[in-house]
Amino acid sequence: MEDHAPEDQTGNTVALLLTDLKADRKTCVVDVGANPINEAPYSDLLRAGGCTVVGFEPQQDAFEALLKTKTDAETYYPFAVGDGKPATLKIFKFSGMTSIFEPNVDMLKAMGLPGMAKVRDRVVFDTVALDSVADLPEFDLLKIDIQGGEALVFQGAKRLMADCVVVIV
Repeated sequence: MEDHAPEDQTGNTVALLLTDLKADRKTCVVDVGANPINEAPYSDLLRAGGCTVVGFEPQQDAFEALLKTKTDAETYYPFAVGDGKPATLKIFKFSGMTSIFEPNVDMLKAMGLPGMAKVRDRVVFDTVALDSVADLPEFDLLKIDIQGGEALVFQGAKRLMADCVVVIV
């Protein structure tokens, strides 16, 4: 077996998805917690033109950053996804920690990151259940990065999850 660099493996995977599988349509990705602080796991496929993305990001700064760099294949909404019930979003000092849950101060101290537990704002809002989004297309991949609220997303997406092929949590 021949060794490949990670870039080669990624390229081969994207080529497989785009040519060898011969899908009837582009892969559709739903990204819950689309904050662009890290590269998304589907980025190579998006750059190759092999997918569309519908993303949700309730943090205003992160949402605006997504809008500045989005392509025609990407659509973003400033909504928090969950079970459709009201919640309070805790906006942390570091936006990647934002959650509907209070910070676990003891854990962050143990990790040497006590400053990460600083909540700078609290925003009350209604979450949006994916099953209630009228124009959400059938999707193949669901990526969720919302710091502990994943079960609420699943509760609000039972109908749409029936045909989902991949979930990245």
